[in-house]
Amino acid sequence: MPGIKFQSNPSNGGYPVVQEYVLGNSQTIRSQDLVVLVSSTTASIFVRAGTDADSSTASWTESATLKGCLGVAMHDAATNSTGQATTQITPPGSGAPVDYPIYQLPSYSAGLGKEPATGRSMLLVALFNETNIFRAAIVSNLSAVTINQNNTIGQTYGLQYNRTGATNTWRIDEAQVAGNQALAVMQFVAANDPTYNTSSLTTQVEFKVKAAWQQINNGQFWTA
Repeated sequence: MPGIKFQSNPSNGGYPVVQEYVLGNSQTIRSQDLVVLVSSTTASIFVRAGTDADSSTASWTESATLKGCLGVAMHDAATNSTGQATTQITPPGSGAPVDYPIYQLPSYSAGLGKEPATGRSMLLVALFNETNIFRAAIVSNLSAVTINQNNTIGQTYGLQYNRTGATNTWRIDEAQVAGNQALAVMQFVAANDPTYNTSSLTTQVEFKVKAAWQQINNGQFWTA
């Protein structure tokens, strides 16, 4: 599974703050994938899937400028070379393609349709903003880590990406505590989690993304 989930928004009745965005060309995005906002040389603005290069290699920067990230996809989408969601997507772990239709928005036939100026399909995104709270497993450089309320809440950690086959996995990285990688502020870890206070790869934590990394607020676009 991709790894990042929307958890809650206390200021919005628990519902996420979401926005629809134009999809880029030849994208394969799954529900719960992290996405970034891109402005190309032709001044078209669209979203694409986040990558390990964005987080691990570039530490959320491009050309020495902090870019950040937009949010989390709320549904699956696979686009063709001109940005229309006309192809099928193979679920992670599957072999040959199966009858798994991809609709425009959201993942059922009564979608919101295409963006009228460009004809591109749209993606609904739960935004990294001041109020949305997300949830993900926490690790230390992909190694098990012991987490509890006492050693976690209020700490700032990184976001780590790992791809295994068709599965994109985002985790909170407890080893990244400074610099441009450290964008996730811990909000809560449940004491009734079966892995609470034990060495684990799967303990779930809740977090917000710091304002400087929120693309909805920082006005920065990736260029590719």
